[in-house]
Amino acid sequence: MELDPKIVESLNNGEKVAAIKQLRQLQGLSLAEAKGMVEVYADEHNIEFEDSGTAGKFFGVFALFLMLVYFIFELSKTTV
Repeated sequence: MELDPKIVESLNNGEKVAAIKQLRQLQGLSLAEAKGMVEVYADEHNIEFEDSGTAGKFFGVFALFLMLVYFIFELSKTTV
């Protein structure tokens, strides 16, 4: 599979989202189609991306923090 040189450059720079957007604009593909093509190309050419789960981990920890604060607040109301 061959991709536009600008898309390949984005992939080589680790810019997976940018590559998907560019591919969608150039070929009028759906998000799922473009994502699939980018991932296949990256697999075929041994291109790896950094873990994008950092934001998800942050929000998970933040949600736990909010639950803890809520629990402490509720506990303090019952002991007064």
